[in-house]
Amino acid sequence: MAIRGIIFDLGWTLLDFNGDIPATATQRARDVGDFLASNGFDLDGAAVFATYREKMRGLWEAGAALNYEYPARLAMLRALRRYLRPKEADRLARGALEASFDSVVRQWQLYPDTITTLSALRAAGYRLGCISNTNDGAHVWRLVDRFGLRPWLSPIYTSEEIGLRKPHPAIFRMLLDEWEMPPTEVIMVGDTLNADVLGAHNAGMCAVWIDRGPVNPWSNNEEAVDHIRPDATIGQLGGLLDLLRDGWECRRCGKGVR
Repeated sequence: MAIRGIIFDLGWTLLDFNGDIPATATQRARDVGDFLASNGFDLDGAAVFATYREKMRGLWEAGAALNYEYPARLAMLRALRRYLRPKEADRLARGALEASFDSVVRQWQLYPDTITTLSALRAAGYRLGCISNTNDGAHVWRLVDRFGLRPWLSPIYTSEEIGLRKPHPAIFRMLLDEWEMPPTEVIMVGDTLNADVLGAHNAGMCAVWIDRGPVNPWSNNEEAVDHIRPDATIGQLGGLLDLLRDGWECRRCGKGVR
């Protein structure tokens, strides 16, 4: 069957992070402290943020085996309850979390070929959607709106809102059901082998891996490359246009372009 739909990952697929991760963590801690101070609580932002990260790691480990996605708000709530009364922690958790993401949002940018690629694919008649792993769906929506991606991608699913993260097949099947398309007519495009590619395969889809080489932040791609095999590999997003234009056909399932 021909490809009619394309699902994209978001971070490091459509968007590039151009910040320094350690410096960003320091700024996030400072922003949490400033938010709490503006609400009348003189707390050490670094300590609160470190506690939040500790709680987030615990939640991630708790959900890892079954690919559950626990929300970051729960981690922030548990962190604040170490320092504040429960009622105050409940009231401030959402705002503290949003403050912690302010500096992160500012450091994402579109890849130069993102909009041109989406535009060309839309013009060619493909349906375009997005599935993003994130512990805070609101953070993804801030990025989507900042870069004007809503007109291009529908639907947009986040793992935090669904409660499951890639590579769980259910999140892919939900999108396929919304499009009313079989997996043989949709491909996944993303930068992670053990989430995007494996997840697509788990759902019966083919997957195209974006391998940007040394700039790819995921070291586990190196560990997965021997046992998770993408159906095609491209070096940048625009390479997808060449792949489809050249009549690519997935050898694993025999799926090709119209």
